[in-house]
Amino acid sequence: MSSKIKRKTLDHKPYIAVILGVWNMANTLERACSSILDQTFRDLHLFVIDDGSDDNPAEAIAGLLSSDERITFAVLQKKLGKRWGRSMSLNYGIGLAMVPGRLTKSGGERFTHIGIMDADDVSSSRRFEEELRLMKSKPELDLVSCWYRKKGEVKNNPVDHEEIVKALPGRPTLCHGGLLSKVEVYQSIGGYDERLQTCVDWDFYLRAWKKGFMMGNVPKVLYSILFGRNKPPGHRERYLEDLKYLREKHGI
Repeated sequence: MSSKIKRKTLDHKPYIAVILGVWNMANTLERACSSILDQTFRDLHLFVIDDGSDDNPAEAIAGLLSSDERITFAVLQKKLGKRWGRSMSLNYGIGLAMVPGRLTKSGGERFTHIGIMDADDVSSSRRFEEELRLMKSKPELDLVSCWYRKKGEVKNNPVDHEEIVKALPGRPTLCHGGLLSKVEVYQSIGGYDERLQTCVDWDFYLRAWKKGFMMGNVPKVLYSILFGRNKPPGHRERYLEDLKYLREKHGI
């Protein structure tokens, strides 16, 4: 699929908004947040979105909230006693980051990139440095992720755009927790499909590809999935429902 997108180069200094949605993962949240705040690339702001947790995640990261001004905690109030879900919490965090004039650096510079982080995982301290380096060396790339480790096993996704999109109809080929995208991607495709509670990353990549955006993976392990995230009752049934919807939506 050819691209007619007018791309911005990284001539100016990047500024990353990192979105982390959490639901009942207070026991791993501080470690996940610290792995973002301890990045070698320092120009970032972390948005932690609590999707109606019952285990007080704000208390778990109280020390970080008081010691580092680069973190914001926000709560999505439950609707009729139910949580909103992953896609809604991600979109809510992106919306906070995109409010004009909000949480910008002193010089007025707005976010250039959106990063994703999961509450039960850990990013290498050089993750954003390495991902931005790939984007700078290949300015045609709009979304990048990295190789990752899951429960000790290294997962090597395809590196080049052509191989990524070749495999994409069969499976998501970028690690979503390790994702870094130019802001223009979210502005163009409208964030995550809130009809979905699962498969949100796969749908996002397919929509980005159809819009002509290009993807790449850093061929280094820069992200670790340590635990399986909490799954609400009926998760398997919802996954099958979402998978059917995704395949019909994209014709795959």
